[in-house]
Amino acid sequence: MNGKILTIIWLLIAAAFFTIPLMAQDSITTALNNPPPEPEESGSAIVKPLSHLEFTLSLIVLAFGLAVIILEIILIRIKKIHTDETIKFITVTLIITSTLFLITAGYSNDQIAPAVGLLGTIAGYLLGKSQNTNLK
Repeated sequence: MNGKILTIIWLLIAAAFFTIPLMAQDSITTALNNPPPEPEESGSAIVKPLSHLEFTLSLIVLAFGLAVIILEIILIRIKKIHTDETIKFITVTLIITSTLFLITAGYSNDQIAPAVGLLGTIAGYLLGKSQNTNLK
């Protein structure tokens, strides 16, 4: 009885082993018969990712963010602020600066939404974490 069951199992495995390449051959033939469309050539069009105004505003926002972070570092050294507060201080500035950069660089709402959601989550975690440690 066991011999018959093993024979049937081996036959099923062999049948599956030999039919899988046949199914793959059908999909390869279908793919070869239906090639993807050729890309459209736009000639010698130059793609500019940012306009002059967007580029200038983005540089101004980055320079402002860098200046604020430098001032924060000076303030941290003078006042000898605690490490947890320092991380919160600089990270919130980085989050605000990066969000402003995304906006001034000309990204659409659909492109900015995931990044702003992630940055908001990080800010909420940092601010909530520091408030919870002060309550204990």
